[in-house]
Amino acid sequence: MTAIICLGHSFGNEKRFTNLKLRVKKSVELYKEGRGSKIIFTGGFTSASSTSEAQLMSGIAQTFGVPQGMIILEEKATTTVGNAICTKQILEDQGFESAIIVTSPTHLRRAKYVFNKIIPDKQLEFVKSKSHARLLKFTLRHLIEAMRLGKDSIFLNLNIKRTNFTET
Repeated sequence: MTAIICLGHSFGNEKRFTNLKLRVKKSVELYKEGRGSKIIFTGGFTSASSTSEAQLMSGIAQTFGVPQGMIILEEKATTTVGNAICTKQILEDQGFESAIIVTSPTHLRRAKYVFNKIIPDKQLEFVKSKSHARLLKFTLRHLIEAMRLGKDSIFLNLNIKRTNFTET
């Protein structure tokens, strides 16, 4: 049996809430694909809210069609280490042999390190949610300045075709 573990994220502002929602969405996709039999939402009370991260994620998942009976809440952890320690106990108690850990792209490396150290006896897979980062927006002024400074790497990294501009 495989569990899907969705790591929490504080939700004190719009950016953080979006990040949290993207993690939930990816977890729900995996659940609906049949990759896991239950979703464990892990995250305690990290904001001034009276709602835990796990409760909030559970509510979002239910709006995406996941039955409440397929959700396990872990509401004690407030760090990645805490997530791993608390979910390890749930995995053992519920008889899960493996787990898919879902987190954001920028958190994936840390999550892999922590979970592999704390839960070495289970088969673990790590999946990243979509990124909410927006592409950098360059105005014509920025492009002209970059070309004057010889910053060709900006154009290579963003796949922008370099064009000669003249100021009027």
